[in-house]
Amino acid sequence: MDKNMAFTDISWLEIKVKVPPEHVDAVANLFHEEGSGVALEEPASRSFVVISGYLPVTESVQERLEKLRAAITKVLDNEGPVITVSELAVEDWAESWRRYYRPFRVGRRLVIKQSWNDYDARDDDLVMVVDPGLAFGCGCHPTTCLCLELLERYLFPGAAVCDIGTGTGVLAMAAALLGAKEVVAVDNDPVAVRVARETIAANGLSGRITVEQGHLLDKIKGVYDIVVANILADAVMEAAPRVLRLLQHGGTYITGGIPEERGEEVARLLENTGFRVSQTATRDGWTSVVGLKR
Repeated sequence: MDKNMAFTDISWLEIKVKVPPEHVDAVANLFHEEGSGVALEEPASRSFVVISGYLPVTESVQERLEKLRAAITKVLDNEGPVITVSELAVEDWAESWRRYYRPFRVGRRLVIKQSWNDYDARDDDLVMVVDPGLAFGCGCHPTTCLCLELLERYLFPGAAVCDIGTGTGVLAMAAALLGAKEVVAVDNDPVAVRVARETIAANGLSGRITVEQGHLLDKIKGVYDIVVANILADAVMEAAPRVLRLLQHGGTYITGGIPEERGEEVARLLENTGFRVSQTATRDGWTSVVGLKR
């Protein structure tokens, strides 16, 4: 598929799964890992929840669908999950997924809303407009929420911030809104860089955030108070020595995208690299580890 193709130029598969309430988080995470937005419907009986996700119809869609089906079956312990798949016409796509998204609050002041939804902001709300897209979600994944909450806790006015693996640019925008004087965001995916720049511009923050394309920290220079990396556990650990050199003494390394079972491994690596682990936070099977430069 042409990466420059508009999201509405292609057709989509809608995948619906009936899931017992105790398995909702695990199955929703499987959709997130495939780059799909997730919608939840809870019938009146409350004996199960219907999870809906969407995949673009591309050459790899059948492979992705089978991978998702196998993973869901494994999570549900081979209970024979009820999965229905239907193709949406292009004109039906936008309305089909838009109706499931609502503005939501993260932490005390941060709010993420969609461009088509109204939101009555409080006086101290910091509102970001983020529309879910083909490759990137809307900032509601547990790893993103953890990093947003940690940014709100550790960021101080005038801080210099670097966001590694920026995706839609949500963390970079939050840093700017929370009072950072300098924000640099980097991603190795040209699609992510384009999406981040467009989203940042739509929020009127282009003059406060610089977005670079590059692998991890290849293009990053300067000294920072905070580096946030919502990426993979291995990438978080690989970047640690270079992050240490970029940080001011006492600077903060906020990490995300770490499966809960690997949290201790990442914490040990940070301690051995020259950080003092100040906090570990976990949600829905994901962990964030915060390290302070000694």
